[in-house]
Formats: sequence, structure tokens, C-alpha cells
Amino acid sequence: MDSRKISTFYSHQARAIEEIRSGRNVVVSTSTASGKSVVYQVPLLMALERDLDSKAIFVYPTKVRIIRY
Repeated sequence: MDSRKISTFYSHQARAIEEIRSGRNVVVSTSTASGKSVVYQVPLLMALERDLDSKAIFVYPTKVRIIRY
């Protein structure tokens, strides 16, 4: 977070990350560009840091195509 000058999480991020770390399931529904991705990225990176032999893959959709019949 230092490279982007971010010093704190938004309240919804902090709460969701703590819930995930406690083993609970979480649903986050907020507006676009509100930091939802951080909610799963931070716990995953923490898990990867704990187990250096573990692996993870992120799969993001890059295009949405609506087909109407």
C-alpha cells in the first residue's frame, strides 16, 4: 500500500477483511471503484505469505458480450 500512498482501508474493506480472516463468508455490494477487489485480494495475499508453497490465480472477465436472440 505504500507505493500508492494508501494508509488505511475503507470501513467496508476493513470489516469484510476481518470477517474473512475470522472464517466467515462475506458479500460486499458497493458502487463501482469502491475497492471491492481489495476485500478478497488482501486475505489471499496474506495466506500466500503464510504458505510460500501455495499458489493462487485470479480470473477476471475482460469483455462482456450480450447476445440477444
